Amino acid sequence: MEPNITEAKPEAKKIAPLAMLLLGLVIGFLLGRYSVGWPFASGGDSQQLQHLREQVAEAKKLYPAPMGDMRSISGKITAVNGSRITLNRMSANPFDDSPKTRTVIVGPDTKIIRLVPTDPKVLQQEEAAVREQQSGLIYKGTSTAFATPFPLPMPLTEQTISRGELHAGDTIIVYAAANIRNSTSFTATRIQLTIATARIPASAMPK
Repeated sequence: MEPNITEAKPEAKKIAPLAMLLLGLVIGFLLGRYSVGWPFASGGDSQQLQHLREQVAEAKKLYPAPMGDMRSISGKITAVNGSRITLNRMSANPFDDSPKTRTVIVGPDTKIIRLVPTDPKVLQQEEAAVREQQSGLIYKGTSTAFATPFPLPMPLTEQTISRGELHAGDTIIVYAAANIRNSTSFTATRIQLTIATARIPASAMPK
């Protein structure tokens, strides 16, 4: 099973603009004091700095702690040069200090896929099969009819694509075999072109 990408808590997403504004205020405050040569540790200035530090500390609590072992990232492609992809990593956490620009190497074993809609007829058949299994267990009086979840039909199907189908501007999810939290360059084991940017040819669409 592929690792999940950590998402910010719902409440964190709502205050992300506030957190960024707060960081801007802190930076602006420090630059302003430095530019006019005011001392940082004098009376009111020292209290204001402490107050700002406390606000930043509180804002950080609304975001998940950065993962120590990160094996997948998402981002937008900024350039494709042969087997090397330059990726601008996306993060909902403004306090994430891991590298934003990464070089993703496409190796001979790297799997590249996109998700395409499952054929409606196949989807209907799979849904009918699940309902039939559940009905059979209920008819027999089996108490585990709903205790064990049945594999649900997937509305999207994986389709293998070539490296040449990845372009600047595409959003991708990249997986690696090792911890890539602080890696600026690594070889991908799997690359998924997201459904939002996947250019699905007519031949791949269900008839």
